[in-house]
Amino acid sequence: MGSSFNTTAVLTSIQCKKLPCSAIIVHRIHEALIQIFETVGLQNASERCINTVCQSQGSLNGNGRLLFGENMIEDTLAFARQNQRNP
Repeated sequence: MGSSFNTTAVLTSIQCKKLPCSAIIVHRIHEALIQIFETVGLQNASERCINTVCQSQGSLNGNGRLLFGENMIEDTLAFARQNQRNP
């Protein structure tokens, strides 16, 4: 996958520095989850969710599963990082 991955941002956003995991492990988890959202997707999504995702790089496959595009996922994560609130 050709995602632009920012290890530092992910480690900071999930506070992985407190857990025994490396940037490589976090990156592998990130890539695996993107692949799952792209190929397996979500079943039994609401009509509103289907409409929202399909208007933004997602699709509904022949089995009724909602699939998410990689760019949509990356854009959503980037937005969340930029707008996260510190407790």
